[in-house]
Amino acid sequence: MSAVNFRNSLAAALGRWRSPSDDGPANAGPSGGASVIRPERFNIPPAPLEALPPVKPVRKARKPKMSFSRASAIAMIGLPVVFSTLYFGLIASDQYSSNFQLAVRSNDRPMTEALAPAMAGLNSSPVASDSFIVVEYLRSRQMIEDISKMVDLRGMYGRTDYDWFSRLSTSAPIEKAVDYWRNRIDVRFEQQSGIVTASVRAFTPQDSLAISQAALKLSATLVNELSRKAREEAVSSSEDDVRRMELRMATAVAMLKKFRDRTGVIDAAKGAGAGVLVIGNLQQDLVRLRTQLSILAKNMNPTAPPIVNLKQRIAATEEQINNARADVGRSVADAKTPELTSQLLSEFESLDLERQFAEKAYAASLTSLERARSEAIRNQRYLSVFVEPHLAQLATHPKRIISIFTIMAFSFIGWAVFLLVYLTVKEHIT
Repeated sequence: MSAVNFRNSLAAALGRWRSPSDDGPANAGPSGGASVIRPERFNIPPAPLEALPPVKPVRKARKPKMSFSRASAIAMIGLPVVFSTLYFGLIASDQYSSNFQLAVRSNDRPMTEALAPAMAGLNSSPVASDSFIVVEYLRSRQMIEDISKMVDLRGMYGRTDYDWFSRLSTSAPIEKAVDYWRNRIDVRFEQQSGIVTASVRAFTPQDSLAISQAALKLSATLVNELSRKAREEAVSSSEDDVRRMELRMATAVAMLKKFRDRTGVIDAAKGAGAGVLVIGNLQQDLVRLRTQLSILAKNMNPTAPPIVNLKQRIAATEEQINNARADVGRSVADAKTPELTSQLLSEFESLDLERQFAEKAYAASLTSLERARSEAIRNQRYLSVFVEPHLAQLATHPKRIISIFTIMAFSFIGWAVFLLVYLTVKEHIT
């Protein structure tokens, strides 16, 4: 504002304060109306320009800018919540669950139940090991390959009328199919009770039921196959022992037969024993005859018939003893080779001992085989299903409200962390 305009404004303000008596003819306007205000009448000196206050230029009002925290909150919280609400509320397809429960049991139930508290923290029992195998099998690639032979798994999960984010691509590789399958099946194993609980999700109740029934059938087949292999492994070892002992016994019998064919001796030990017994009897007779001869020789002439008769009998007995000793020193009378009896006895006893040992070992292996078969039957495992899969009537997934609030909570946490880091960095920079 200029100095002249300022003075005029001030004079006009002071003119409103004057009374009507102060106005004379000289101050009247040409038409006798309102008087004209003249600043010089009030003796107001012009103010210097340096004494006037500076006048700031008038700027146009600007719209307030949106703060960074608000913009980041909209981007990191608002948008995810809006998109998740639209997806779960309008796009996401319903999914139905079919549940079943099973347990791996053994025929040896009394012992298993008695040892269950002591083995609660151990995973070494065959039943617990088979249960873990079933759990891993239900979530494995082998399950997908086996179940695809029974139901159209890719077709059930890959129909185009399901939402794009939930369905399985029909051209997806097996690795992605395995990951997808693991997200559609929930398997839990309670070690204390030995119960396996499985839940299969699909987009229709019929598909969920069909997949659950196929998975249950394949699990039963797996347990039966594991039990059969364990039984065969337990019995096969005993059967190998039986075959080995049978071969050993046959070899011992064959060697003994060759010995008998070669020597012509049926039983060398018995033959030698009989020869020794004959010699013993002849020696007793010889002693008796010599005793009689010594008694008669004191009272009779040496040429007397009784003494001559006794001498002849003594000579005959000695000859018989010599012949018997010759037979015992060599083979028996019908032997085909002139080997010494001691050698025959040693060879025969060795062969006969091997035969007896082989027979006993063979009998023991047969007993072990029967025991192994009984143990295998007693430890046979089987799959016990006590909750069959049923047709679902209500969709259980997705959890729409829970999912939306979960996304909201994680979005808020992520935004808060991001904003804290941003403000910290900005403070350090400035």
